[in-house]
Amino acid sequence: MQDDTSASAPQYVYLCPESELDGLPDDFLSGRAFLLLCRDPHASFRRSIPGRIYIRDNHSLPEILSLVQDLFDRFHEWDLKIQEAFLLQTPLQEIFDLSQTIFRNPIFLHDRDFIILAECNYPEQKMKRGRDRRTGLPMVQMDLINDFRTD
Repeated sequence: MQDDTSASAPQYVYLCPESELDGLPDDFLSGRAFLLLCRDPHASFRRSIPGRIYIRDNHSLPEILSLVQDLFDRFHEWDLKIQEAFLLQTPLQEIFDLSQTIFRNPIFLHDRDFIILAECNYPEQKMKRGRDRRTGLPMVQMDLINDFRTD
């Protein structure tokens, strides 16, 4: 009996220099997973295209394999912590706090009135936050919501 999910999931991860993907047809690239060696000094596991992870090309093969294992371990540990938090009905803010090292960008959870229920990685100096006139609770400003809609 064959598992139906295996047909759509990549069966291999290809490790190659980023330049080797140039000129390959999109139908070949889609659905395949790549670890790409590149010269970008900020490439330490940057992800910009689904299925592609970029790694600086100054690592040896054993170092790359160790980095990949560390990445999987980090996500597995986070997954276990999140599952435990949900089972214990942990408050939303604590769940967001568990995710700060995984999601380095700001994340807000707000209700339909844009009152912030939980958040992580909030850059005080970069993002403005409003206050609800009735309750005084922090809320996401409408111009930020409109930026998200158009971006």
